[in-house]
Formats: sequence, C-alpha cells, structure tokens
Amino acid sequence: MKKSTIIFAILVFTGNAFSQIPKGSVWGMLNFAMSSEKVEYSTTVAGNSVVSGDNEYRSSNIGPGVLYFIKDNLAVGLSVGRSGNKSTNTSVSQSTKYESKSSGIGMALSLNKFYNVSDQFKPFLAFNMGTNPSKSTNTTTNTTTNISSKTENEYKSSYVNFGGGFAFLPTPRIMFAASLAVMGFEKYNNKYNIVNDNYNTNKGSYFSLYTNSNNFLYNLSFSYRFTK
Repeated sequence: MKKSTIIFAILVFTGNAFSQIPKGSVWGMLNFAMSSEKVEYSTTVAGNSVVSGDNEYRSSNIGPGVLYFIKDNLAVGLSVGRSGNKSTNTSVSQSTKYESKSSGIGMALSLNKFYNVSDQFKPFLAFNMGTNPSKSTNTTTNTTTNISSKTENEYKSSYVNFGGGFAFLPTPRIMFAASLAVMGFEKYNNKYNIVNDNYNTNKGSYFSLYTNSNNFLYNLSFSYRFTK
C-alpha cells in the first residue's frame, strides 16, 4: 500500500510539474472532419463473380471556432461548421441509381478539460452540445430509360455528446487536436418530400454509443493562441 501511494504521488507531482494552458488565454480554431466509404456488392454464379451494385458515401465538415480558458486547462468553446454529405446507391438488377446530396450550417458549444502529460502532449475530455440543420435533394434515376425523379427534404436536429481526444502543442501558441465522441443523445425533426406546404414528418430522439466506424463522430482542429 505504501509503495503504490508513493508511485501515485510521484505521478501527480510529475503531472503538475508541466506547464498548463493558462486561464484567460484565447485560441482561434479551424475545425475539419471528413469520412468516406465505398462498398461493392457482387453475386457469384457458377464460379463467376458479377457486380450487382455499389454504395458510396462521403461526408465533410469545416468551420471556425474559439476556445476561452476559464481556468488553467479548462476551456469553453464555440464553433460554427458547414457540413456536406453525398451518398450514391446503384442496383444493377433493379436498373436504379439513387443519389442524395445535403448541406447545412451548424453551431456547437463545448466544455474541454485538458490534462498534463508533458508540455507538448495533453489528452482531454470534452462535453459538446449543438444544432445541425441541413437540406437535401434526393434523385432516383432509372439507368435503362435515364428518367429521373427528385425530392427535397429538410432536417433539424439538436444533440449532446461526450468524448475526448489528444492535443499536441509544438509551441505555446500552436495546438493541433484530434477528438472522438463516444456516446451521445440526439433529438430530430425531419420533413420529407417537401412540395409547397405538403410533406411527411418524422420526429424522434435516440441515445447512441458510437461503437463502429460507420457512426464515429470525430474532429481534427488547428488552434492559434492570440493572448500572451
């Protein structure tokens, strides 16, 4: 027991010995996130593989933000981001191609707690809340006749999530960070096939553990410290 207590005290002292990100410092941020996925479906008949369809998805988000440290190593943040998503699904057997494009501007607030591992390397925990509205256009095309039909949709959502990440400070004024959300709650109100004042509505809410690569919520950021 005495040995483990001494080791713990050494770790605490060592962590406190490193410089903290000081109270009152203001950092300007640029956030960026991107993901892509492509899946090809095939059917094997008599030993021959024939492509039956594919599914492709791309997503991106970029925007500015600011971090203000209300205490040493404890910051509140505000960020704005423009998101864009595109998905395409093709079915050879049904002679159909489905394409969806969406975009929107969202806003988020965050609370970030940093921990000292060294002067340059600082893991952190993050609590985030925000809104993420967007609009989309969906196009269905018959690949045989080349005839298309379009629908327009509107999505509104608000969320809270919890996660963390790692920050690297090559200098006291520059910080690179990568973060990942691990769980969250979202409430949404979606409108489908908007034509004048006619549309279908889907409302709901859910809690999720982001446990696979299809629904990881991650972010990369570059920050510059404006204050001394």
